[in-house]
Amino acid sequence: SRHYEHQARGPTMVHPVLERVRGSAETVAMWTLSPIRRLFTLNYYKIHMIYIIVVGMIGSLIIWGIEKDRFSYIDALFTAFSAISQTGLSTVDIHSLRGGSLATIIILVILGSGLLLTLPIPLIRQHYLRKAYREASPSQLARRHNTINNNNNAAMMLDDEMQQYGENDFELDRE
Repeated sequence: SRHYEHQARGPTMVHPVLERVRGSAETVAMWTLSPIRRLFTLNYYKIHMIYIIVVGMIGSLIIWGIEKDRFSYIDALFTAFSAISQTGLSTVDIHSLRGGSLATIIILVILGSGLLLTLPIPLIRQHYLRKAYREASPSQLARRHNTINNNNNAAMMLDDEMQQYGENDFELDRE
């Protein structure tokens, strides 16, 4: 069966599986775009890959510029991407590299570290959550506060019941 969704530009076909995906509004909106527009729509993963490629290419050009009389560009490219991906592989003898090349490799290792690659996600999320909190109306904040209090009250009631009847009564049967 085919499902249709009406948007400002007219009806578009939506795959039934996409409707059931969590966060389906964004997923459906993404997949209703043309393949060319989807290719050029940025998300975290594409930005992540662009970052690694651009930094790796710049690093390889720097290493090759310093060492071009000793080895080819493909060796510099492999060494740079090995450093940014932290694999530790090299087609050249690292001990024979000049100081500038070694410094570039160290900088590439730092720029490719897991911390620097994953840190933007919580920072961006924190920014948007603070922005949403500032823009939220007092009634929305009160409703959220009541929901949190109700959840806390339910958790406290469950704790009381567990203390009253004993924790063993609440274990799941594992047969």
